[in-house]
Amino acid sequence: MYETSARLAWERFAAHLEGHGEGLFLAVSDTPLAQVARDALAGTAEARGFGPDACAFACLRRAGEALSPDDLAFLVEGLDPLALVLCDRAGTDTYRKALACADRADAQLSNHGASSGTSRLQKPADQDDRDGERTAEPHAAAAPATDRAAATSASDASDASGASGEHPRKGAPEGRDQRSAFEKAPELLPRQGFCMALGRPVVAFDDFGSLLSTPALKQQAWALLKRIPARS
Repeated sequence: MYETSARLAWERFAAHLEGHGEGLFLAVSDTPLAQVARDALAGTAEARGFGPDACAFACLRRAGEALSPDDLAFLVEGLDPLALVLCDRAGTDTYRKALACADRADAQLSNHGASSGTSRLQKPADQDDRDGERTAEPHAAAAPATDRAAATSASDASDASGASGEHPRKGAPEGRDQRSAFEKAPELLPRQGFCMALGRPVVAFDDFGSLLSTPALKQQAWALLKRIPARS
């Protein structure tokens, strides 16, 4: 089913997607990223253990068409990446709205799975490991060469790790916020920084490309990207 969901996302949004089909490490931007930014993200994905061909790139505006928040929700939930990088303000703002309708995208994908005889609740054998990787604490790692970049650490204060890592279908303990993770997730996403949203590590940037202009800014970018849990 997870392969089916990913295939649906690629087929529906082929004009807005590039990169590796599995999309374990997904980058979202308003317009196509410059090659230097793509190389930096690919280097980061490899450095964090995702492999050399893990990146997929989603562009919100292309060929006169723009993805809506509902579209982005379907794309992200369909690809189901292990890590998500929002490369600019438009990407972050659109994904914040997409989080509010991610439950609809999840339901659409589940309904499609039911009609095809599979279910999103029937996880592949390695899915439990993938879920564990999503909620694991980031491992310490030495920064790679500065052109492997990441983003400013000024927004680390906006890291909300507790409820943000909650699975969307698990109820909150009595006495705590009873809203679902789908309802709470938009509030947890920072303008720039790291958070866990619907069990997925997310790094948001105001303008990732601008952080590649000097070695000092590249190190600020890496300070955020290295918070994505490393895969062993």
